[in-house]
Amino acid sequence: MTHSSLQAPLVLPTMLKPQRKMPRNARCWCGSGKKWKKCHFARKSRTPISPGEGTSRLHRELKKGYCSHPEANSVNCSDRIVRAHTVQRRGGIAAIAENGHVVSVKSAAQNVVRNRGDLVPCEVGTRSASTFMGFCSKHDNSMFRTVESPIVSLTPESCFLLGFRAVSYELYSKRAELRWMSIMREFDFGKSFAYQAELQQRINLHEYGVKRALNDCMRWKNKYDEIFFTSRFQEYRFVGAKYSSVLPVVGCGAFHPEFDFTGKPLQQIGRGTAPHEHVCLNLTVLNGTSVLVIGWIEGQEGPAESFGRSFADLPNEQKANMGIQLAVEHIENAFLRPSWWGGLSDTVRDALVTRMRSGTGAKELDRQSNCLLPDGHAYTIGIRVVDSIGPM
Repeated sequence: MTHSSLQAPLVLPTMLKPQRKMPRNARCWCGSGKKWKKCHFARKSRTPISPGEGTSRLHRELKKGYCSHPEANSVNCSDRIVRAHTVQRRGGIAAIAENGHVVSVKSAAQNVVRNRGDLVPCEVGTRSASTFMGFCSKHDNSMFRTVESPIVSLTPESCFLLGFRAVSYELYSKRAELRWMSIMREFDFGKSFAYQAELQQRINLHEYGVKRALNDCMRWKNKYDEIFFTSRFQEYRFVGAKYSSVLPVVGCGAFHPEFDFTGKPLQQIGRGTAPHEHVCLNLTVLNGTSVLVIGWIEGQEGPAESFGRSFADLPNEQKANMGIQLAVEHIENAFLRPSWWGGLSDTVRDALVTRMRSGTGAKELDRQSNCLLPDGHAYTIGIRVVDSIGPM
């Protein structure tokens, strides 16, 4: 089945019409919803926002939490939102940590302004790695007990719970990113009108994409909630691999698969109006060894099914290398063993940074059809697949 987005035209937002002068009480041309007199009027005379202040504002937005449990409300939840781990701290994060730290891919994206546009992954403490303010303490403990225990069976229910956490994280992140857009609108303080117009156009385009992604995430989350309520875990479809030892990378996230592991196009983001399909990726450590689980809720023959099947069809000797390549290519919520990252050659490290940039918005960074084909780099050696995870 061919997804309709592959033949559909690109859908763009209405372009802004920047204006040097407006009626003082008119809505500002930038789309902020504020009156012009309180927005872009005399903006060139405002004090510019420093990169450090911008980063601090982002971190404050990421700390605004809520509970993602399907039964979350003021009665059922505890009164404390916790830093819930998307990758379990005692298993996955601890397995690759050194001196209490891991290298964070997400930190590179969050500090890109401070680093003048460069992506520089840096070390973070294991207490904060992979966390988000997405569950209250009661539901974080009760809901994920089966995948946080010392011995985990990869059943449809446990794989579903791994996927539920990934979708909850993506929904939380998209909501935070949308709030971040309103902060970015102020990054043209003290700048020329031409700079203001260019920045606001970029934000307008990016915000449109975030809102579309947010709608997709909300649709996915509603379906996951429904499956959880009715315990229809057998509807969750998944594939994956169990490895012979611990890979140097863990990660958790959900994304729109655009190409499969053969380079076949599956769907085009931003084209047409048909709903896009998703897959959840969990690369973690369970029972002392790395496991990779790709899961989805959409039916057969669509982009998600094709993506999962193409991973299952890979030669087993490729699945360790491709698991790392997949995680770095598609999710920013990925973490690396510090000595492994530091020990890579400049060429290999640059190749991974290029993958971190892939699909981040600029046209020159559009994800390419060969993004999941073997690229000639050996990211790990000697780790093999000892068991396949399924069924589909």
